Amino acid sequence: MKNTAILDFDGTIYSKGFIDLGLLEKIQSEFEKIILVSNNSSISHIVIEKILEPYCKNILTPQLLVKAIMNTHSIKSEICCSEIVLNYLNSKNFSIHKEIKEVLRDYSLKASLGFIEKSELKKVGIVGKVSNIKLKKFLKFCFLNEYTLVGMNIDKSQDSHGLESSSNLVGDLYNFKYNLGKTSETYISLIKNYCNFFNLKPAVIFGDNFNSDGYLAKSLKISYKKVLFGKSEHSKIIKIF
Repeated sequence: MKNTAILDFDGTIYSKGFIDLGLLEKIQSEFEKIILVSNNSSISHIVIEKILEPYCKNILTPQLLVKAIMNTHSIKSEICCSEIVLNYLNSKNFSIHKEIKEVLRDYSLKASLGFIEKSELKKVGIVGKVSNIKLKKFLKFCFLNEYTLVGMNIDKSQDSHGLESSSNLVGDLYNFKYNLGKTSETYISLIKNYCNFFNLKPAVIFGDNFNSDGYLAKSLKISYKKVLFGKSEHSKIIKIF
């Protein structure tokens, strides 16, 4: 089993176009492998992969699960998210990394089918981070057409302590009954199966949000270490875009 750290993205190593390279390099030096977990629904999964390519290829986001649901014929889905995320969701590949793209596809489909079977939903309207105006239009469509709302995550800005400035997150937009984020059974199923396939043994989660990162740590029976973007003694901040 490979000694592995799970590392959160937003508010931990990333914030508004900047990345904490010092913290990333420190964690990389102490663990054989890193799994990057992100609830981000405004930056596409592939962009996150490209940002972290020199350091980590194991990237797991709820976007994988949304993409799998969109490719499942047993359920109808409509999506409300940023254009760059929608472009990824409509693309062919799950990952830029050839060696893991089929694994991500297969286990995302497996986890998503579990969600569909357990929830018994037939029509879902999946919501990422969007403007209030765009959300209101989507909510109206879903209510009129009997689509059940599903959040890509349920993160709230008040709980994300590493974010430098407050802005509405997905959990601030609506009180979702269902979600596909880090606190969901569907996501936890994905990460467990992924770790088992690649013989990874997570020991700790580094993150800024106790409600999501801490919950995930508890679910995986590993430790949680609170880390805020730019506040580590190892922090070295660089601009990436």
